[in-house]
Order: sequence, then C-alpha cells, then structure tokens
Amino acid sequence: MVTKEQPSQKSTSEAVNSDPFAGVKFDTVYEGIGETWDFEIHPVLVGVYQRKSTSHMLKYGSKTEMEDRIVYTIKTASGDLAAVWESFALRAAFEDIPTGKVVRITYNGKDEIKDTDKEVKDFTVEVGQ
Repeated sequence: MVTKEQPSQKSTSEAVNSDPFAGVKFDTVYEGIGETWDFEIHPVLVGVYQRKSTSHMLKYGSKTEMEDRIVYTIKTASGDLAAVWESFALRAAFEDIPTGKVVRITYNGKDEIKDTDKEVKDFTVEVGQ
C-alpha cells in the first residue's frame, strides 16, 4: 500500500518568518480614481493632484463607439479621492500642473460658444504656491 507523506505543519511564527517580504514597508501608489466630482452641487474642489489616468469607455451618447477618456484624481483634505473628468478647459489647465501640487478647481457655470447654439463648461484652475 502506498501512503502519501503529509506536509509538515509549520507554526504561525515559522510561516511568517519564512516570508521573504516580511518587514518590507509599502507605499500606496494607487487607490482608485475616487467618486466623480459633482461640480454643479459642489462647485469648488480643493486637494492634492494625484494623477492623470486614461479610461477606455463608451463615447458619451453612443451605444457602440469607444473612446479614451482622461480623469484627474484629486485627494481632498479629508482623504477622499475625487475623480475629475477631463473637459477642454481642464485639459489645457492640467497640462502644466505636476502631480503633488495643491489645486483648487472652481466650476463657473456654462459659457455659450460664439456664433453657435452650443455651451461649454467653464472652470478656473488654481495651483497652491
């Protein structure tokens, strides 16, 4: 009769001590993008600019066409993450802002595009010194 050898049972302390990564300290590099900032309800957002991410998703108003969308992640003073979806005005503003800077984004409402019936969202973006 063939018998299987049972694996040896290690104590909890032995298992922990055999971990080659025990004692390694980790820095958080990604926490998600956060909740979408509702600028119409809370028109001012202040926090630390964490990162710019790209999301491949359905194009707004389409059921089949895909596009890349940019989202900026801001960490507020309370530690919450806010996802700020790119617009034309925000794209231009964030081009020159390095991550780690404190930013204040203010939604100013909508502006009409001259000689059209279209509107764009208007924002003011400020960087802390």
